[in-house]
Amino acid sequence: MTWLRAQGVGDPEGAASFAANAPLAALEQAAFAEARAALAELLSDPELDPVRGAELCLGPPLAEVLMWMQKWTYDLLRLRSGAAPRYHPHAGARLERLAQRLDPLSVARYGARVARARALALHPLNAKLVLEDLLIRYRELVTAQGAGGAHG
Repeated sequence: MTWLRAQGVGDPEGAASFAANAPLAALEQAAFAEARAALAELLSDPELDPVRGAELCLGPPLAEVLMWMQKWTYDLLRLRSGAAPRYHPHAGARLERLAQRLDPLSVARYGARVARARALALHPLNAKLVLEDLLIRYRELVTAQGAGGAHG
């Protein structure tokens, strides 16, 4: 943490956690801290606007944004199964509120969808369309439509 702090990382603990405690990756990801925070705020709202959300996510490379979405989804699954969040420890309360109402199988399916999109991230697709599609699916997941099987 001392090294990350010396490099100017404002939240070295959070950056290290997000980068699986890899210091160089944490330093690299620190450049996107504001964009990651905006995405976490967006994903915390079950009534998010997918079109507006996609526009907000267009700054960083698409592969980075999709990796962040994968990590958010992974943390939702961890919380739903009783474990602590791995990549977003500071967002635990927001994640917990969402995770409690979600069907784990639906979350896993959404995670697979994000993984498929990430595999195509370097393809010259329209990044905004990819993000809009994923955010529409995410909104379906975290609203009553997607949370219907969350009781089990």
